[in-house]
Amino acid sequence: MEETIFVAWMHERGIPVITRSLLVVLCLTLVMSSCQAVGVPVTQETEATTLTAIPSPTTTSSPTPEPLKDIQLLGQIGGSSYAVALQGNYAYLGMGPRLIVLDISDPDTPLFVGQTDVLPDTVRNVVVTENYAYIAAGDSGLRIIDIRDPSAPNEVGFYETPAPAQGIAVLGEYAYVAAGDAGLRIINIAGNYSGIEMKGGQ
Repeated sequence: MEETIFVAWMHERGIPVITRSLLVVLCLTLVMSSCQAVGVPVTQETEATTLTAIPSPTTTSSPTPEPLKDIQLLGQIGGSSYAVALQGNYAYLGMGPRLIVLDISDPDTPLFVGQTDVLPDTVRNVVVTENYAYIAAGDSGLRIIDIRDPSAPNEVGFYETPAPAQGIAVLGEYAYVAAGDAGLRIINIAGNYSGIEMKGGQ
């Protein structure tokens, strides 16, 4: 009630609104201070809010794995390699779109022997049987490489599968090619590399 009368009194005397607001706040502050000094309870909340600090999250370091024992790298060649086959002292490594021949008679120092020309796609899988390497080469299907001269492996035949060739196995006169969505393709590889034909499979 007293606050309303005080505001009306200032309005009658033309005191600006901003000045009136400041005077009201000052007045109320003085009244509350006086009440607290004489022990009169104050109903308006006057205590400042105490801010509680949020604790920082505790970080725990992962244990560092120990190196494997009795395992060591003996040699390395090339990159983008997905397939390798061994025969005798040679490793036949698919590296990008080529078949690389390496002499591995000394595992500490594998030696480059020869390589094919660039094939139409990346070597995905390779199988070696005596004189030939059979390659699953993605979108370019089955590729057949003559490896009788390891220093000059050369392509002698191919069969384009209806879907990318991803894997291959060879048994006798037949190559079994995993051709993605086209399933298993069974291909006759009985020496007639000028006209390879599919034996079966859908």
